[in-house]
Amino acid sequence: MSSKNKQIDQDPFTVLIDKNLDESIKTDIKKVSKVEVDNEIYGKLAVITGIISYIPLAYEIWKTKDTRNFTNSSLLIAIFSNIMWIVYGLKGNSSTNLWNGILYLSIFCYITIFKILY
Repeated sequence: MSSKNKQIDQDPFTVLIDKNLDESIKTDIKKVSKVEVDNEIYGKLAVITGIISYIPLAYEIWKTKDTRNFTNSSLLIAIFSNIMWIVYGLKGNSSTNLWNGILYLSIFCYITIFKILY
C-alpha cells in the first residue's frame, strides 16, 4: 500500500496530530540548536590547567630555594609578556586574558623573588 493510500485511510484527527508532532519536533530541534556556549570557557580551562601545572614547580622552589634553571632574561621576558596580557585583557574586555596575565605574572614574580633572595 502506498503512503498516499495509508494517509487517506487515517482519520483527519490522526493526520492533524502527526503534523503537530512534526512541527513540535522541528521547534524543539531549533531550540536545542540555539544553545550557546561561552567561548571563553576554553580559555578559562586553559588558564586553570596551566596554573595547576605550576603548583609542583612552585612547591619545589619553596622547598629547595633553587631557581638556577630560570635565567634572569627569561624571567624578565615572562614578566613583561604577562603585563602585556593584563593590558590586553583590560583593553579588550577579556576576563580570561586578564586573569591569565595576573596569575602567570604572580608565578613569575614568585620565582623572581626567590631568585633575588636566595
